[in-house]
Amino acid sequence: MRDTRPKLRADVEMLRQALEIYTPKVFQMFQEEYLKVLDCTIDKTSKTEVEVVYKVRYAGRGTEHQVRFEFSSQVVECSCRKFDFVGILCAHALKVLDKKNIKHIPKQHILKRWTKDAKDGKISSSTQVHGGSKELIGKRYLNLDYNF
Repeated sequence: MRDTRPKLRADVEMLRQALEIYTPKVFQMFQEEYLKVLDCTIDKTSKTEVEVVYKVRYAGRGTEHQVRFEFSSQVVECSCRKFDFVGILCAHALKVLDKKNIKHIPKQHILKRWTKDAKDGKISSSTQVHGGSKELIGKRYLNLDYNF
């Protein structure tokens, strides 16, 4: 039987974690971002008691991205906004995590929709669903009808 599990291109803790939690396709995307970290440079621009801001860019390229890291929550935000649009951390954010010696993907940066257990049927948001799917469709239809 053929092994369809993606191969680690670097045997590091964060990639091992990603391999266990992400679907194969998302893991491949994450691994590509992780490997780009090797080509990034990083410079600290500011620091407060709450956060630190870095400039990160690929070596030899002019585009810089600002990455903000909050100490207490380990939230990392990059100006490229890849996490907002794609749902995985970008190389810039991963470079900051590496600089801070963080070896695991912070849980708030793991979106359930990209994990292997995304289809377990549990609703993890605070939104409550009442009634069956036909009832929901009916309510949506009525709302559309009133809006037009």
